[in-house]
Amino acid sequence: MMGSILEKIGDRNPQFIREVKGRLKIFPIIFITSLSLLMQFLVYICNVEKISPDAGNVEYIRYLAHWDRIFQSLNTIFIFSLLVCGTFQIISDISKEENRGTLNFIRLSPQSEVSILTGKILGVPILLYLFIASAIPFHLISGIFSGVPFLKILALYLILFACCSFVFSVAILLSVMTLNVAKKSQGIAAWLGAALVFFPLSFSYSISTADIPFNHAFAWFLMFSPNIIIQYLSQSVNLEIPNACFSCGNLERLQFFYIPVGMNTFGIVAIYLANYAFLTYSIWQAIKRLFRNQSATFFSKSYSYLFVALTQIMLWGFTLQKSDNYTSVEGKYYYDVNYQIQQNLPLFFLFNFILIFGLTLTLLPSRQAILDWSRYRHLDSNHRPGWQSTIYGDLLLGEKTPSQFAIGINLLLITTPFIIWLIIAPLLNTQNNLVIRWLTGEVGIFKALLAIGFLISLTMIYATIYQQFAIAKFSQPISLATCAIFAVIFLPPVILFKLNIDPVTNPIPWLFSTIPWAGFTANIPIICFAFLGEIMILVWLNIILMNQIKLAGSSTTKELLST
Repeated sequence: MMGSILEKIGDRNPQFIREVKGRLKIFPIIFITSLSLLMQFLVYICNVEKISPDAGNVEYIRYLAHWDRIFQSLNTIFIFSLLVCGTFQIISDISKEENRGTLNFIRLSPQSEVSILTGKILGVPILLYLFIASAIPFHLISGIFSGVPFLKILALYLILFACCSFVFSVAILLSVMTLNVAKKSQGIAAWLGAALVFFPLSFSYSISTADIPFNHAFAWFLMFSPNIIIQYLSQSVNLEIPNACFSCGNLERLQFFYIPVGMNTFGIVAIYLANYAFLTYSIWQAIKRLFRNQSATFFSKSYSYLFVALTQIMLWGFTLQKSDNYTSVEGKYYYDVNYQIQQNLPLFFLFNFILIFGLTLTLLPSRQAILDWSRYRHLDSNHRPGWQSTIYGDLLLGEKTPSQFAIGINLLLITTPFIIWLIIAPLLNTQNNLVIRWLTGEVGIFKALLAIGFLISLTMIYATIYQQFAIAKFSQPISLATCAIFAVIFLPPVILFKLNIDPVTNPIPWLFSTIPWAGFTANIPIICFAFLGEIMILVWLNIILMNQIKLAGSSTTKELLST
């Protein structure tokens, strides 16, 4: 019976059977099961109290509380053992396969990347899964005895499964990214991966009992960790048991674009699962591209647009939550949408800065890919329909084309909601308060729009310079390109500071630096002139880049013909 089941699974995923056969042997099974039983016994002994449920009310509360402590202890063990140990095992196993040379044979097999690597995820930590599975009956009993509804316990398992899928996918991606690292350094990757999971998980666990509000964009990042949702799902229906999860009440008030998703358990679980599904799917887009081709980009350009759009939807969705967040002069509390958005602006800026910088690195094709596009574009375009065969279609969707055009599209996706908000913000100021005085008076809407224009043009300039250095014939082009970008960003303002040029009294030099917003004390015509100058610099740099690519492609072609 068992053999036929394994045979059917092996037909669907041979890699899973390969991993399981090497691990599921009699002695390891007995040892892990015994270890799991010992862990359960120790958890029980540490929390047990000799109390009967037939005793008085006070004694009965103590009886419920000790089962609740057992349930919470098992939750913590489940989370940390699965995520930390599982991450370590997966990265370590792939590193060993690479060292032995067997991973190359696996890559050459007819199995898909998803089949191979899901086999790794399911098979490598199989003994860890056995350790957890052996404790599930005791976990269920302790949860039910403490008063946690059975459906909530099932939802807890579902959240834990989704979180494991996300974290183990990150482990696979980290493994694939470090395959080219020297063999002596590959062992560090497993410890590094485990540490990258352990420390954020420990931090989120330490704050999971604190009173953390969820009415801001950072709520999305809090959902990366399962600790708070596990605390929420582990709440007993018995009111006698004190609730240690102060964040759970805030979680119940969670909104997404004003939709009260936290009103019931289904809405909260659904938003968590949707978040994990989006993150896991995005990671697998990168894994599938990098597993067989280490020089490939993380995302296709088309998926980068979807990824950026969805991240902005998540940030704006958790930003727009209605609550009494502003106090009037009379001392009355009311909701002000402009104040809500303004409070989240630093997080938007930080996250989107990291996002664009990451996309600049991950969407950059290799030098050889760009040269191939330069030489064979006229042949490839014949096989694509309509506008996709044009140069604009290539720059927008092509796998081997320079990435700055795609960076520009992603910048528009990021800044468009802010542009819309800047235009309609005065209309949203129904209370006539001073929240957006900087926008309506001190700065002005037009200057604020120009500031976004400067941001887009400067970022495009940096992306173009990065591309120019990255395709040049240097031994370490990526490192040199990164150093060049940091020099371009930081040197101009440092020089202006050293020369004691005050942006208030002499704003023009600052308008042409890398922080032109410091010079916005100048008149609008001067600011517009500086912005036009930046656009001309961007066009000039892109012309140089295209000529550089064309020259490099033609030179390589001549070398090939001459040989």
